[in-house]
Amino acid sequence: MKKRLLKIMSLCLLTAMIITAIPISASAANTGEMITVADLKAKYPNGKYWNGKNAETYTSTPCNHHGRCSFSGSCGCNTFKGQAIQCMGFAYQLGYLVFGGNPYRDWRKNYSVSALNTLKPGDVIRLNHNRHSIFVTAVNGEIVTYADCNSDGHCIIRWDKKITKSKIRASFSYVAVAPAKWTGASHTHNYKKQVTKATLTKNGKVVEKCTGCQKVKSQSTIYKVASIKLSATSHSYNGKQKTPTVTVKDVEGNILKKDKDYTVTYSSGRKTVGTYKVTVKMKGNYSGTKTLTFKIIPRAASVNKLTANKKEITVKLNRSLQQSSGYQIQYSTKKDFAKYETKTISNYQTSFATIKNLKSKKTYYVRVRTYKTVGNKKYYSNWSTVKSVKTK
Repeated sequence: MKKRLLKIMSLCLLTAMIITAIPISASAANTGEMITVADLKAKYPNGKYWNGKNAETYTSTPCNHHGRCSFSGSCGCNTFKGQAIQCMGFAYQLGYLVFGGNPYRDWRKNYSVSALNTLKPGDVIRLNHNRHSIFVTAVNGEIVTYADCNSDGHCIIRWDKKITKSKIRASFSYVAVAPAKWTGASHTHNYKKQVTKATLTKNGKVVEKCTGCQKVKSQSTIYKVASIKLSATSHSYNGKQKTPTVTVKDVEGNILKKDKDYTVTYSSGRKTVGTYKVTVKMKGNYSGTKTLTFKIIPRAASVNKLTANKKEITVKLNRSLQQSSGYQIQYSTKKDFAKYETKTISNYQTSFATIKNLKSKKTYYVRVRTYKTVGNKKYYSNWSTVKSVKTK
């Protein structure tokens, strides 16, 4: 049994290989964000297997081919940069994720057992008489907590294993000394959401970030507001208050929710002819304000009857007697009103109007609209239905 164990552990022996130098960076693997034990456990779960020819992941299938394994991992075992496989490869892979660079090549190896006196999280210990490697996650007096791979000869991943320093001394080989203390080893992430609000011109974002180490857990985009529109910008007067609805969409076409994403405020009144404001104020994950306007226009009049005389037409109106100042009568010899003349009636109570100086025996097309003067501005109704008559 002892010989079998020694044979299995000997499979973790590594040989140095000369490769092209890789520049050391402060933390090339994690882009400057603190890596914690929890992060590494999530990446390489306990009880899974570090194999499959991809050092960045794991499988659920144990290895059974160590006797045929090479440092390139051709047998299916994972490798660290083609320099270390199985237990040592896994230990240096964890060191790489925490510190970046190339731990196998660049970390100083201390072959003195006194190295255990200054042992720290992040260090790699070579033990079992140079047959096994472990990655240190915590040191508490004489107790060392570690992670390793291949303790069973099948590349199994283990976390939170413990060993005493005295037991390490009994089979000590060396400590590969990490370049700094791994502060993330005892760090617990405290994630909070930070919101940069989207505006009418710029996207925002929601970032879930650790308040201590600034590690980003998640990030999503809040798309900027693309359009704010009223259901109608013109209403005909009918004596009732007008309240057009508002639709707000982002650049992705998503419809935002009233009261959650924005509020709407209307001008007072909104019953008589005039121009009214609608103020849309963004809220929640959005910021910005936009003011829209809509009009209430006079109720339309209509042509009741056209009577033709010699070179003139008498127009009888169906009047609009509320919110009206007068009427415009438009007439033309062209059905599409490409050319036309306009007669203005400034008394809204007028029922008849005569259009003179026309051409005889000519068909004229006639339409009418109401206008209302509010302050210095005139508001016009829609044109009535067109009627025609031929002069005598």
